[in-house]
Amino acid sequence: MMSSNAVVKMRTTMAGPWGTGKPGQVVSLPAAVARELCAAGYADEVKGREAREAVVETAAMADAPETTAKRGPGRPRKKLSGE
Repeated sequence: MMSSNAVVKMRTTMAGPWGTGKPGQVVSLPAAVARELCAAGYADEVKGREAREAVVETAAMADAPETTAKRGPGRPRKKLSGE
């Protein structure tokens, strides 16, 4: 049975829906994505004992409160010449 995730060591920078990866960083990705990155030369597969012992970095999304500033009332509108 094939696992759903694979451990890879990044050769280049990667950013996407699965997180980010810097060169030399060991990351866990979905098996299909990891296979594509390895085939294209962007990552190297980490196997066996090395994969189990690797410190895999994962991104954690914290539930942060909304920090977007609220808009003020704005400037008064200019009156057109015909008004």
